[in-house]
Amino acid sequence: MTTTVPASIESAEQVHPAARLSPPLRIAAAATLLLGTGLQAAAWLIWSEPNLTKGYSAVAAGAVRPDLATTLFILGIPFWIGGIAVYVLLGRRRSPRLAWTGGALLVVGFTMLGVNLGTEVMTSFLVHDSSLSPAQADHATRTLTSLPASVMNMAFLVGVGLGIPLTGVSLWRSRAVPRAAAALLVAFLVIDLVGESTAASLSVVAHVISFVAAGWIAIAVVRCPALRPAADARLAGG
Repeated sequence: MTTTVPASIESAEQVHPAARLSPPLRIAAAATLLLGTGLQAAAWLIWSEPNLTKGYSAVAAGAVRPDLATTLFILGIPFWIGGIAVYVLLGRRRSPRLAWTGGALLVVGFTMLGVNLGTEVMTSFLVHDSSLSPAQADHATRTLTSLPASVMNMAFLVGVGLGIPLTGVSLWRSRAVPRAAAALLVAFLVIDLVGESTAASLSVVAHVISFVAAGWIAIAVVRCPALRPAADARLAGG
């Protein structure tokens, strides 16, 4: 006895997750991925001074690059969060729990990153206003151990540290994007974490890698075959 799989079910498994999106929505999704990672990669390329005292000294001297880099990094966060929605859309077909869990954790992580950047902006303002010396700002940044700061840092580390691997696995299993791109997304996290403790140049490389991964995935979204109206109606009817 043989079992025949209905054509509608079989085709539903094969349809690309972005196939139902209109061309403008696909372009918007791709642009969101590129802007989120691209703005932050540009920020690291513009300014990547790991020594906080030197960084705050540059701010006190009126250097433009630190403020420009921070601005780009802040602008990139909403697009990164928007890109998470794209990753969930692509990864949820075969791994819905992984995709949704990874996406939720990443939203938390990047929200906390935005809060952390807010403290850096305020500290830089105080340095620029001569209310704090670069050394005092460095000390304050390194020794910020209040309960809110601890919660913020923990939420960021857990959100990003778990969210990116889970998202990468869901994308890998989805077959909706090149698997190498999903692997690069995880490699970005690993290299960035190593760069935080060793050399800022590695963090620069990491963010360029994240841009390459996002660009690769964006191409997959834009170039996936569109779902024909007749096929769309058949799939909707089951």
